[in-house]
Order: sequence, then C-alpha cells, then structure tokens
Amino acid sequence: MDGATAVWGGQPLRVQVSVPPQVEWMVAVGGEHVVVEAFLDQGQPCGDFNPLPSQMRRLAHTDLFFLVGAIYESALVPKLEGSFPKVAIIPAPEGFDYTAIQACCAQHAHDPHLWLNPDYARAQLQVMVTALSAAMPEHSETFAARAHEYEISMQRTLTQIRAQLEEFQGRSFFCLSSCLQ
Repeated sequence: MDGATAVWGGQPLRVQVSVPPQVEWMVAVGGEHVVVEAFLDQGQPCGDFNPLPSQMRRLAHTDLFFLVGAIYESALVPKLEGSFPKVAIIPAPEGFDYTAIQACCAQHAHDPHLWLNPDYARAQLQVMVTALSAAMPEHSETFAARAHEYEISMQRTLTQIRAQLEEFQGRSFFCLSSCLQ
C-alpha cells in the first residue's frame, strides 16, 4: 500500500467546492475517486453569505476544499484553517482578476460568474488535477486524461456556440445579470 492509499484508506476523497458549477468539473476529473458537494447552495448569494452550522459541520469531514475566488472565501478561509486544520484548502487558479468579480458579488450579491470563462474553467481543471494527483498519485494519469477529455468536450461546445451566434455578430444583446452589464 503506498502513502496516498494509506492516508485516504483507499476511500474516495471527500471534496467540497466553493460553488455549484465546480461540482461538474470535479466529477469529470475525479470520477469514482471523489465524493463532491458544493459549499454554497445553488442560487445562494455570495456577497452576504454566512455559512450555516450544518455547512460548517460538513467541513469537518472534508479532505479538500477548492476555492473559486468568491468574496465570502476571504472570511471563510481563516475559520477553516483554525477549526479544520486537516482540510487542504486549494486556492483558486492564478492569473485572473478577482477584484472586479468580488466587487460585483459584494455590490449585487450575485455569484461571481467567473466559471463562465472557458480559460478559467481550463485553469480550474488543472488546479483540480494537481491537487487530486498530490492526494492520490496512483490515479494522476487518470485525472489528467479525464481533464483533457473534458477540455475537448468544452472546446466542441464553444465551437458549436460560436457557429450558432455567428449570424448575430456585431449586434447588441439584452442581459439580465447586473454583473455582466
């Protein structure tokens, strides 16, 4: 039995992600090697978010917590580090401007929408591969292959969307999200 298997006891990693869209990415990369849930519930605003006691209790049984760059994380991380030192906190990908997103989140109490950026999604996939591979190195090739397949699927979807929107190039769109205006 190698070190990673001994640490995790051959059981799936218990993973929390910051926001619901990260769940799909984690399942795509981790598959049967992870049990994942979002810390923030679908539609729950991040600007004035205060975790419920039940949400904090779930963290006691978490192995990895993946951040997304949401404003509430800056208050949550110190609590996590103090209360649950065994939880590995995985930072959001580097190279993205989180200030505008956090300002929007604080002002309008909306989710930060960063996960709609394909470059961010690719970066988050790589962060997930790296963290999962560190925890379970015996599955690192599987994690990398799954992330690559997801990226191919994502690129196919982007190509289809661009083709569908091509006839509308140069036109204005009506947008209901105050974060995107």
